[in-house]
Amino acid sequence: MKNSLRIIIPVLLAAALVGMAGCSSSISQEDYEALQSELQAKSAAAAALESQVDELNADYQELELQYNARDVEIQAVRADLAALNVSCEQLMQQDEARLEEIQDWIAEYDALVQDYNELKAQYDSIVDEHGEFTEAEVDQAIFALVNQDRRANGLDELEWGVNLYGWARQNSISMSDTGEFKYTAWLTRQAVLITAGQATLDGLVNGVMMVWRQQKHEYTPKFMDPKSPYGAVATYKLGGVYYVTFAAALDP
Repeated sequence: MKNSLRIIIPVLLAAALVGMAGCSSSISQEDYEALQSELQAKSAAAAALESQVDELNADYQELELQYNARDVEIQAVRADLAALNVSCEQLMQQDEARLEEIQDWIAEYDALVQDYNELKAQYDSIVDEHGEFTEAEVDQAIFALVNQDRRANGLDELEWGVNLYGWARQNSISMSDTGEFKYTAWLTRQAVLITAGQATLDGLVNGVMMVWRQQKHEYTPKFMDPKSPYGAVATYKLGGVYYVTFAAALDP
């Protein structure tokens, strides 16, 4: 279009001049100058229009470059979107497999919980049936086993010491307060134990004696001392824990 304007404008000017020359005998000088002035104005307008066309053409080329660049970006985004769609489908498949796995775990957990509840009910039933015994019963049962061991070793049985029981009882209570092994300071012939509860009296008593008997370096000099005629056992229960103290001495 720019080149067309450059060709058309000179042609129009030439045609106008030729017409003026052919008609010079019939127009006045004043009309001629007016026509020439009009042609010059149109020539200036055409030049301005040509300049606008050049600017528009430059803008068009710039927009075309931007369009091409944006089109490349759009194609890249479409490619990324297609890849994301593939990844999304793969993740969905993985999630479905994981969900099935989790459901299997939940089913296994529910089955384990059911088994646990059944076993706990059986355990509670056993405890309710066999677990009703007093601290005094524990004391006397352990004391009887200690005397049984003394007889087996050719020693006299210990007599029950009332004062010794009071000291042993206070020692067991003190252990329950601190959760630590504790000995009455003045009494050397003593042993302590902290043990979890058992379902039966025999289970608790035999468990206590088994631990003490294994500690031969303490069991022999304290429980089997031939010079100690008196002894006592004091048990204190707190929650599901038994705090047991044995004491022996020359005096009751």
